[in-house]
Amino acid sequence: MKIQWRILIMIGLTLILAYVIVANLGEERKLVLIIRQVQLRWVLLALIFQFIYYWLYSLMWKKSLQQYSIHWRVKEILLLTFGSLFINLTAPTAGLAGAGVFIKHARTKNERALAAMGAYYLGILMEFLGIGLFLAGALVILWLKHRLYWYELLCSGIFFLVTGGLILFVSSSGKWRQILLKIMAWWRKIRKRKVKSQLMEAKMEFKKDPKKLWELFGIGILMQSMSLTALFFVFLALGQTVVLPTVFVGYSLIVLFLIVSPTPQGIGVVEGLVPVILSSFGVGIETGLLAILIFRAINLWLPLLAGFVSLNYLAIGVKSQLKE
Repeated sequence: MKIQWRILIMIGLTLILAYVIVANLGEERKLVLIIRQVQLRWVLLALIFQFIYYWLYSLMWKKSLQQYSIHWRVKEILLLTFGSLFINLTAPTAGLAGAGVFIKHARTKNERALAAMGAYYLGILMEFLGIGLFLAGALVILWLKHRLYWYELLCSGIFFLVTGGLILFVSSSGKWRQILLKIMAWWRKIRKRKVKSQLMEAKMEFKKDPKKLWELFGIGILMQSMSLTALFFVFLALGQTVVLPTVFVGYSLIVLFLIVSPTPQGIGVVEGLVPVILSSFGVGIETGLLAILIFRAINLWLPLLAGFVSLNYLAIGVKSQLKE
């Protein structure tokens, strides 16, 4: 119940922030006019492409799990994907807190929980590498247009540091992994809990198959392409013609602030900063704000609802197995 109220409060704050921005600009009537002209067919296409994004996400984690000799179905992993998104909303940990969903599910299936954790972080790493490629391109575009600011560089630097840490965590063992786990424990503020010694000393059975890793990296890039296309369709739904560099920059910064933000999933930060940045590319503030709100609805809030349902479904599964 506490988590549900927290989510409702976050949604409310997001809507209030959007209203305050528009009200201060005196563009309420224009925003209402844009809303009335929304073309639902483009929104539907955006929904389809965003679902493909999450299906590819599940496929990537399936292949990540196979690297640790764990074989789960894509449909099963899709539920875990939405569930991990729901968990990630409760803690600003760059998407790392969702590993608990995979660990718990592995235990209910008598699989190696630590291997499931390793597979989760491998999947997150491949996602981050794909995002990093897009982000690097976006930074180049901003630099060429003389619109690259210090906060974008700072957030990008933090993102690449997190990505580097994930590379060390996945690819190394021993001392480096122990140090990284301690940092993660501090970051998630779980020092009051006892970290099991097996977590600190684990040596994951990771199959370093370069061909498979390149395949995962390719899926990571394809995922981001699907989500970027969804954002493009959202702009079309609003009757806004945008060029590829604008959508590229907008999407990359949405994902960046989603990950590197003091608020879970970048709530408030994304809605407050990205429309302003897009305005320098010729997109009206009210159009950019509405585009971000619609995109976030299909990229975050609808999957979040699916995650809530998924976690309840998975909890029922755990109870039934315990009874057996």
